[in-house]
Amino acid sequence: RERDLSLILAHVVGALGLMKEFETAMANQIFKSCFSLVSSILQRFSKQLYSCIPTVIQCLMVFLDLCTSATNMSDADVLDRGHMFSRLCELIFPHGDFYKKHVLCLVVAFVEGMKH
Repeated sequence: RERDLSLILAHVVGALGLMKEFETAMANQIFKSCFSLVSSILQRFSKQLYSCIPTVIQCLMVFLDLCTSATNMSDADVLDRGHMFSRLCELIFPHGDFYKKHVLCLVVAFVEGMKH
């Protein structure tokens, strides 16, 4: 159900928020696991996510923040995270009519992230 998907995504956001407390190897594993989960949800339940678009966008915002705020990561890790984030963006692209009002905050966050 839509409520369950929203709850799962909210827990993903919480798990990603705790990533900064772990060492780099564990943080990368958490990032990859959360990416796999969100990617599967976007592939299999894309139409059910229309009722919880703000939660999806918040989840993408956290992924983007973790990609652009890399302080002590290697370039390979940053590239790997960037590729995963772009894959998530590709998964929402076919549903652009529903996400178009909300994607602007992702663009602004990306520009802010590139400033630093």
